[in-house]
Formats: sequence, C-alpha cells, structure tokens
Amino acid sequence: METSGPTDATPEVLAHFSREVQAAHVRFMATGDILAADAVVLAIVQAHLPARMLRRTRTLTDDHRMVEDLGLDSLATAEVVFLVEDLYRIRIRQSDLHRIATIGDLRAFIRKELARKPTPSVEVDPPATT
Repeated sequence: METSGPTDATPEVLAHFSREVQAAHVRFMATGDILAADAVVLAIVQAHLPARMLRRTRTLTDDHRMVEDLGLDSLATAEVVFLVEDLYRIRIRQSDLHRIATIGDLRAFIRKELARKPTPSVEVDPPATT
C-alpha cells in the first residue's frame, strides 16, 4: 500500500503537496536542477492563493502580479516567504519583497539566491591523508 506522506528526503512541510512537487524538491536537492526548484516554488504560491483565485488561475505565469492578479495578501506572502526560506536556506528580506511584484520576479530572485549556494546534496570528502 502506498503512503501519501513525505519520503525520508522530503521535508515535513511538503507533506500535503503532491508527489510530483515532493519529487521535484528531492530532485533539486540531489542535482541542483533549478527547474525542479521552480516547480516547488510555483506550487507553494499556488497553495497560498485565495480560493476565488484558485478557481480562475490554473497555471501561474511569470506575468502574474502577486497581489493585483493573484490576490496574495501580506499573511499569504509571509507564509510563502517563510516556507521558501526554510526549504532552501535562503534569506528574503523585506527590502527584497518590495522588488518582487510578479511570479517572474519571485522566480528570478530565488534562482539568484540558489545560484549563490553550492548544490545542496553534494558533499565533499576531505582529501585522503596517507
């Protein structure tokens, strides 16, 4: 019997997301595949949309404005930020939020921050001593 909970490599905060989103997170953590991280970020935003917007917005595009088009309020925005920060160990400051108006802005910001970090799952062994 299959379970719908997270795998050992999937954080508990993603437990209520689809298997595809969980797999994308695992893929990013294993390979640094930025498209996988994009999929997770888009799913997080989608999960925080008001119910009225969920019915209207099936696919998020880079042109969607976070507040005006998608109806994200300050609480939903804060929840998105905290979740992304926790998952990817990046920092999104208040001053950064003022420059993030669209989905494209959010994706670009997160990509830039992730590019500054080494691939999450790559572990470097110390040189062997003889």
